[in-house]
Amino acid sequence: MSGDGSCDTTSVEDAVTRLPVGRVLLKSTVPPGTTDLLEQATGKQICFSPEYFGESSYYNSFLAGGPKAVPFVILGGRAQVRQWFIDLLQPVLGPEKTYFQCAAVEAEVIKYMENSYIATKVAFVNEFRRMCAVFGADWHTVREGWLLDPRVERAHSAAFADAPGFSGKCLPKDLSAIIDAATKAGYGAGLLEEVLRSNLRFHQDGRTVAKRAALMRGGRAAADR
Repeated sequence: MSGDGSCDTTSVEDAVTRLPVGRVLLKSTVPPGTTDLLEQATGKQICFSPEYFGESSYYNSFLAGGPKAVPFVILGGRAQVRQWFIDLLQPVLGPEKTYFQCAAVEAEVIKYMENSYIATKVAFVNEFRRMCAVFGADWHTVREGWLLDPRVERAHSAAFADAPGFSGKCLPKDLSAIIDAATKAGYGAGLLEEVLRSNLRFHQDGRTVAKRAALMRGGRAAADR
């Protein structure tokens, strides 16, 4: 991620250019339109296929079985390029997966939409955990009652007391990148901008609470001596 929040594609561009092959399966999350631009710039056949197996230590049943457990593969690119990669991947990944085909720009937006949704959901539950504290309601009770509704999925519904908001290598940078890309395309993503601001507030609040707790522990330790 660049300093202005945009996605820095320099490494991706360099790697695609240097690879001594005519076809490339691009897994790095890149702004909408990047795959088509890379095809034009390099003359190579490129297909964008979003990655769903990250480095996070947070429990995720969706990824518990590793990359092969993901039940689908998204392939974005020109039809003949997509089909070539399906023929390559199917013998390895198996016929039970759904091989979803679309344009490269659609696959790029799909990945950003997924990560933006997760970030928004995490911000949402963190907001409600704070509202529970204000109203004197038990957050864990409220959360379990909320999850009784079958329309609400359990994934990413936890709001952690000692780690508020979202962090890591994907959600912050991808949210910033799609906001930047949309702005450059002439659209202001106000909702996602507010999600970023809320997440910053959660982190600031969390650091304040941690400092107070540390001071209290230090004061008790001094009193005990």
